Amino acid sequence: MSAPTWVTSVDVADRAVRLAVPEPYARVRVLVCHRGVPVRFLDAPVDGDRAVTIERLEQVDPVARPMLAGRISVVVCTRDRAELLPACLDALAAVDDADFEVVIVDNSSSGSARAPFDATVGDDPRFRLVEEPRPGLSRARNRGLEVARGVVVAFTDDDVRVDGDWLRGIRLGFGDDALVGCVTGLVPAAALDDPVQELFDRKVSWSSSLERCRYGMHGPDSTGAFPYDAGRFGTGANFAVRTELMRRLGGFDVALGAGSRARGGEDLDAFVRVLVEGYDLVYEPQAIAWHVHRGSADELASQVYAYGVGLSAYITKLLVGPQRWRVLRRVARGAAVFLRDKQDEQASGLPRSLLVRELAGCLVGPYAYLRGRWSC
Repeated sequence: MSAPTWVTSVDVADRAVRLAVPEPYARVRVLVCHRGVPVRFLDAPVDGDRAVTIERLEQVDPVARPMLAGRISVVVCTRDRAELLPACLDALAAVDDADFEVVIVDNSSSGSARAPFDATVGDDPRFRLVEEPRPGLSRARNRGLEVARGVVVAFTDDDVRVDGDWLRGIRLGFGDDALVGCVTGLVPAAALDDPVQELFDRKVSWSSSLERCRYGMHGPDSTGAFPYDAGRFGTGANFAVRTELMRRLGGFDVALGAGSRARGGEDLDAFVRVLVEGYDLVYEPQAIAWHVHRGSADELASQVYAYGVGLSAYITKLLVGPQRWRVLRRVARGAAVFLRDKQDEQASGLPRSLLVRELAGCLVGPYAYLRGRWSC
């Protein structure tokens, strides 16, 4: 990437919109929506006037869809990243929804979330701060699940800026269908200011898909690895699950997730357990949460390594659990899907060094999960 890309969104329904692009951006990436529905991403260079025109969309208004009723509990877990909280909290405070609460779980070693919480939303009755002194994202999420008062719990991260209509998208994902147990959403890049952020954006599939999808055990197995190819369902940075269902499933596996030896995989594990329990999972692109991608090469390499550890740790859990025979029958097809995805990443220009880091993490994952499970 020779120059930084300005990232924004615009809703175009009745007229064209001309956007003035700030310095020093030479390109734009615009999420173009039509009355709240994301339609496409526009990637374009900036013209001499430093402006980009988004043409009026000729699109039939979407059919009215049912929406989930009742309170939504939003859970954000944070650990020693107090500098990220104010922007995260500001975005959550601006969400347009009549019935929601926000639970911030301070998983830090020094109570560092208290000062930014008090300064940003301390007097807002919709917000609560609770502590989970034991390190680990799964433990922190379980603490949030424990105190949640909503019919569903929506999880996001402290490096995410949710869209104002985020919870409307979550409600649309669940609709009035009791069979939907989990909803995931779109997580586009909040900024593409440097080459490292662009590389991360190429790496993840959940940053650009605009097609609503529904997954269930009753449906066709399009990959031959379903439901264990959980990476295509969404990400832990933006998902919601029915509160009582997740409690009944025992919450998140503390041997998985950031802060554990496995460094990740708790979201994949949760998605699969919801599906195996007989519920459906819906990917709803109208549930938009903007992610602040890694800003340095070292952070990116560390994150990719963690993805590899978490992925193989999650697979190891499947292989030692009651699903082992179903998983073993899908190993060959799952490996083929994984290799195809890696080839696509290489074709997109992702450096080979990142693939090597991810594969190195995959080698560590089985030991990490078994050691973590033993010590829990």
